[in-house]
Amino acid sequence: MEHNSMEHNTYPMQMRPSPNPGRVLVNCERCGGWIEFSAAGRDDPVMGGVWEALVRAARVCERCRPPAPRSNDMEARLTEAGFPSLYTHHRDTGRLFRAAPVPTAADWFWEHRRENLLVTGVSGSGKTTSACFTAMRLMRAELGFTVRYLTLGRLASMWRDARTGDRPGADAALLARTLDNSVCILDECAITPMSEATRGLVGEILEAVNSGQARGRVWMLGNFTRETFGEMLCDPVAERRRFRENFTAALIGEGGKCERVSMR
Repeated sequence: MEHNSMEHNTYPMQMRPSPNPGRVLVNCERCGGWIEFSAAGRDDPVMGGVWEALVRAARVCERCRPPAPRSNDMEARLTEAGFPSLYTHHRDTGRLFRAAPVPTAADWFWEHRRENLLVTGVSGSGKTTSACFTAMRLMRAELGFTVRYLTLGRLASMWRDARTGDRPGADAALLARTLDNSVCILDECAITPMSEATRGLVGEILEAVNSGQARGRVWMLGNFTRETFGEMLCDPVAERRRFRENFTAALIGEGGKCERVSMR
C-alpha cells in the first residue's frame, strides 16, 4: 500500500475490540489500518465525548505520519514548537544554547525527562530555560521528538475561542493536538486569580494524562505557592490525587538545586 502525506483519502472512523484488555482498535484515517488506543474514559457519560475527540485527532498510524524533520532544521523546529528565543538563544550572540544556563536544574530535568512534571521556583530560578534546554537536547537526540511550548494563559485563550466557535468538538481537538507531542511545556501556570474556564482546562489536561490519552509528557511550570496551586483545582480532592499519582513535583531553589515537594 502506498502512503502519500500530501494527498490521501479519509476513512470514516471505525472501532473494534482489541485483544488487549482496556484497549480498543481504531482505523487510521489515511490508510484504514488499525491503531490501538486506551479505552479509559470511552464509556464515561461525561468524558466519553472528550475521549472520542482525542482519538479522532490522533488516528493517524506511524506509517502515515509526516516524516520527521531533518537534524539541520533545528531553528524551524523550535519556531514550530513555539519556544520564545530568550529561553533557547544567547541574548548577546543570538546563538542556540549549547550548555545549560542553569546546569543543576537542567541536570534534574534530564533525569526526570520521561515524567510528567510540576516545577515551581521564583522568576529567574531557571525553571523555563532548563525545561527548554532539556527539550532541545531531546529534539537533537531524536528527530521524531516533538515539543509544544505555551503559557497556560495562551492555551486557555485558544481553548475558550474553540469552545465558543461554530465547530463542535474544536476545543477537544485543540487539546488533543497540543498533547499529541512528545513533551508539552505549559509555562506561567501559577495564575491568580484563575478563571473557571482555565480551571476547567487544567482538569481536562489532568484527565487526559490520568487516562493515558495524552501521548507524551506534560511539564507545568510556575511560581507556585499553596494558594496558587489550589487556584488551579476545580475538584481539590480528586485533582490533587491525580497530580500526586501522575506528576513529579519539585522546587528549584538557590543555584538551581531541585528538591521534591508535596502536593498535599
